[in-house]
Amino acid sequence: MQSAGKQPADSLIPLFVLLDFIYGIVLVYLYAAIRPRFAAGPGTAVHAGLIVWIIAALLHAVGEAPFGLLPMKLYTRGTLVAQIEFPIATIAGARFYREV
Repeated sequence: MQSAGKQPADSLIPLFVLLDFIYGIVLVYLYAAIRPRFAAGPGTAVHAGLIVWIIAALLHAVGEAPFGLLPMKLYTRGTLVAQIEFPIATIAGARFYREV
């Protein structure tokens, strides 16, 4: 951020933590929504994670990268890490999900 002439974003860490919790809730909610059609299990959780990854990470990077705010390598790495992170987080959340 400093090389771009911007202030460090340390004060935004609580916002990012809150967003991560919201992502987790959406991941498990989507898993619960598609579970009746695709059956319970890690495969369904991976599908839900990849859907949220497309919406939250991939489309965000594709939309923001042309502005050149950050190096393309950073967008690529972040998107690839999220492609692994979102399905794993969904599998973890699905383990605790129970129908009532």
